[in-house]
Amino acid sequence: MANIGLDFDGVIVDSVRLKIKYAQELYGISLSPADCKKDVVLSKRLMTKEEYDTLNSLVYGTRVGLHLDAIYDSVDYIKILKEKHNVRIITSRLNRELNTPEIWLEEHGISVPVIYTNQRPKNEFCSGLDLFVDDDYPKLEELVNSAEHLVLFSRPYNQDVEIKNSRIQRIDSWAFLYKFIKETLE
Repeated sequence: MANIGLDFDGVIVDSVRLKIKYAQELYGISLSPADCKKDVVLSKRLMTKEEYDTLNSLVYGTRVGLHLDAIYDSVDYIKILKEKHNVRIITSRLNRELNTPEIWLEEHGISVPVIYTNQRPKNEFCSGLDLFVDDDYPKLEELVNSAEHLVLFSRPYNQDVEIKNSRIQRIDSWAFLYKFIKETLE
């Protein structure tokens, strides 16, 4: 039985649709799916830091987050993984008191522990994991000595990220992630 850690946003749920919707509603700004990450928005000067922080606070720090879409097949595969492995969610989200991830997971029939790092590095929370999956490459780089297998879950906003560490693999879908887990951890 392997210990598997999953990031919540960008691996299980997709915030892109909500970010696009509220960037338009709040600021009249049209974001593409590839623009929905802070460093991209700021480098392209699509929004100010304050505007993007407000957008993120709305999507991640309020009950609006309950309307996040599941990433294709994530719910089904997590249910399958739970049957054979210890699965936990490790998220950098703040506002634990809102417990949005737990509510979202419960509404989708998933009961797994959710660990909040409160923006601290994830390495102390991922120590001893057999696998950790995140959509944020810099966070994975910090985990090279914490988890045995590291996976960058591909999203439109991280397609241009060059993987420089051989311990980190890019995987494009939950079907490929599941296949990797079966071949590597079972």
